[in-house]
Amino acid sequence: MSTAVLAEEYVGRLGVSAKRVTLHAVRMKDEGSFTVLDRDGKIRMRNCLNVREHQDFADLSHGENLKIKLYLNHSDVSIVYRRKSDNQDRLILDRGVLVTPMDPLLEGRLIVEGSQLVLKKVQPADTGVFKVTDLEGFPVVHSHIEVQGMRSTECPF
Repeated sequence: MSTAVLAEEYVGRLGVSAKRVTLHAVRMKDEGSFTVLDRDGKIRMRNCLNVREHQDFADLSHGENLKIKLYLNHSDVSIVYRRKSDNQDRLILDRGVLVTPMDPLLEGRLIVEGSQLVLKKVQPADTGVFKVTDLEGFPVVHSHIEVQGMRSTECPF
């Protein structure tokens, strides 16, 4: 079975030399079989591309800032946050736009710029997972965070 692919999907990501074909910034939707033909239509190479989502794990202390690499520009992703305490999905970024009203526990602490999400001054209640998907719904990264409580030597005020 042959599937036509639009060249625009690979602009700026596909490199071709005499000996090598390279695809940069691979996405889940790139997964599949690739065949390289020469000028005469003769098959020169076949390859199967399997793409896995990124899994990040962060173990933070109370009050630290969390930085999550989105791997794509924030305008090209959606982000769902699931707090461990209630396992309820909360859409926080919808196709590059912060959702309002913001979850009260995240209000004023969440910043999304370029290809990074920052959650300022994490708290133990923030323990959970940020699930980032591209605009077609394919997973990009799941960032699992665990936040430890304040140490007894820390003063909260």
